[in-house]
Amino acid sequence: MKLVPNWREVLKHSWSVRLMVAAFLFSAAEYALPFYTDVIPDHVMGFLGGVATGGGVLARVLFQASLSGESK
Repeated sequence: MKLVPNWREVLKHSWSVRLMVAAFLFSAAEYALPFYTDVIPDHVMGFLGGVATGGGVLARVLFQASLSGESK
């Protein structure tokens, strides 16, 4: 494996990384749900984590011209 040349920029600006971080936070929030069952319905964080993960996969394969250095 080899890092892309602009890996720092990719970590800061790519939507796939942002959505994967959101998925991680939603998954971690699932462990706190028993303390907030009156406020947040069951399985909401799991659903949001799944949506964020799916969005991250989709964003990973979509062309992001601002990161590739190419224009459309």
